[in-house]
Amino acid sequence: MPNRNTKPKDAAVATRDPGHDHDELISTFSQLWASKYWEGLLELESEMNAIAPSLENKDSLGAGRIYHHLGDAHRDLGRQGGMLQAIVYFQKLLELAKKAGNESHQCLVASILSECYMKMDRV
Repeated sequence: MPNRNTKPKDAAVATRDPGHDHDELISTFSQLWASKYWEGLLELESEMNAIAPSLENKDSLGAGRIYHHLGDAHRDLGRQGGMLQAIVYFQKLLELAKKAGNESHQCLVASILSECYMKMDRV
């Protein structure tokens, strides 16, 4: 007979505060970016890709930061196909800047994108 005083593993996971988990994950992600530990940062890529769209309407800066950090990691690692992936993230960042009407940020992101295209000889 099972002990009624113990929770199954799934119940323990279900009772965690998902917002708190997001905050911890975003904090870890930002620390990895600050230390330029690109491999570690990219280990969180799928989780961050799941979080970013949910932030776009309520915290566009937070979503933009995620896209920017992922773009930096892909660009700076120099892996095959990495520059193309970086461009995808920087384009998402540019769309957020346009949506927010932030012209100075749009110029900055456009400059980053142009550098990526130049490195790929796609001017």
